[in-house]
Amino acid sequence: MRRAGSQAIPSSTVRRAALAAAGLLALGGAAHGQLVPPTPEKTPAPEPYTPPPAAQTPPTPPARPEPVVEAPLPSLVKRGSDGKVIRLDVLPEQAALEAMGFDEATRRRVDAGIAEYRADMDKRVIDNVGLVVQLIHQRETVDRFSTLDELQKLTFGVGPLAPGSLLERLQRSGAINPRQKRRTDQVVLEYTRAVTAEVNAEAGEGNLEKIVALGGRRVFMETSAEAVRSLERQLTRAEPNMEQIIAGLSLTPAQKSQADMLLAGTRGAMPEDRRVHVRRTNLRALFMEVLNDQQRASLLKAASPELVLPKAQPTPTGGG
Repeated sequence: MRRAGSQAIPSSTVRRAALAAAGLLALGGAAHGQLVPPTPEKTPAPEPYTPPPAAQTPPTPPARPEPVVEAPLPSLVKRGSDGKVIRLDVLPEQAALEAMGFDEATRRRVDAGIAEYRADMDKRVIDNVGLVVQLIHQRETVDRFSTLDELQKLTFGVGPLAPGSLLERLQRSGAINPRQKRRTDQVVLEYTRAVTAEVNAEAGEGNLEKIVALGGRRVFMETSAEAVRSLERQLTRAEPNMEQIIAGLSLTPAQKSQADMLLAGTRGAMPEDRRVHVRRTNLRALFMEVLNDQQRASLLKAASPELVLPKAQPTPTGGG
């Protein structure tokens, strides 16, 4: 019952008061642990600052190598009192190698390579001894050949006795390097050009027929020369034991008679150097004029047994 004189409270005011009381109660409950707000996440600490690497100074480029000062090349061109080029009595490549003045280690490798080159030619001469004799006869009568066709046949006929390039062989084996080969080639080329110019001058300008004849003869003589030198080396090795070697060749009676005559000519009283010369001359005559090809090969093998390779023995097979 409402007291007299009191005023009535509007209902809207009552509702607002009730809501306010409910809010206070809620706050009171939160204060007593009934409502705990979530813990805010911690902000991660920033990573320590790392300054960028300093720009690197580009490396100093290597100094350019000093240019190699090439030593003057030797010359194989020597002239006689008549002004003509003195022809070499050895392979031009070999003469150039000997003139190059290599250091001691290179010199040893080159000498070993030349020895192998010569041994290879010596073996080929033994295997083709009949061809060597033919080449010697052709060289003695080379002036009879004058046409290009004839001279080409002569040169091609050297066949297996044509020497390969000594310089290329030495470079392949590592005895000399490309620079040494190039410089040695230049020495050989100077000599070859001088000889060629001399041959052409001898033939006369414009005389093509004579140029072909002289040039072709020269090519044949140079191509066959190393085989002839090889034969002379081997006959020189045979000379000290020529009597024993000849005795083992199974000569016919006619051959033995001729051999005895040639040997008798070496037994007279004479200076020793003269005796050696006569023995070598007579041995060469025996080789060229008396012996057949099989006997010639046997003589050379007896003089240089180290060149004769043993034949491979057949591998035995088991019986069934």
